[in-house]
Amino acid sequence: MDNLKLQKQKAIYDYFIKVAREESQKKEKHKFEELLDNDKEKKILFVMEKSAGDIFMCTSLLKNLKEIYLDYHIYFATAPNNFELVEGCPYIYKVIPFQSQMESLVNMEGIAGHQGYFDIAFLPFIGTQKILNYMHNSQDAISLNINNF
Repeated sequence: MDNLKLQKQKAIYDYFIKVAREESQKKEKHKFEELLDNDKEKKILFVMEKSAGDIFMCTSLLKNLKEIYLDYHIYFATAPNNFELVEGCPYIYKVIPFQSQMESLVNMEGIAGHQGYFDIAFLPFIGTQKILNYMHNSQDAISLNINNF
């Protein structure tokens, strides 16, 4: 009786392991290089991982960024559930999913023997989402004129 119970438990365990592996394979990330289109194009990475409010505020910077860097394609990295917030922006060349390696400016732009993936990388999410440097105990008064794109 105990042996039969153990066999059933093992069968259930094996089933869930199988399902978990299949789901994990479905969610497997693409290689970072596969997210980029042409290796010869000039590329800028702008990363805003999450927070719809931060994404909306930073989109006002994109027009100016595109005017300064006319020959560059702007890649906007964010969580996939935020794609629809920026997909219609005419200044963005391509929206790509955020990956943790984007937290490293050296990894994105390169250093020494590592060529990097982008000519320029802007990581404003580090200051707005990783380091609490703008809260001020709700005592500050901020007035922003946010332009639509």
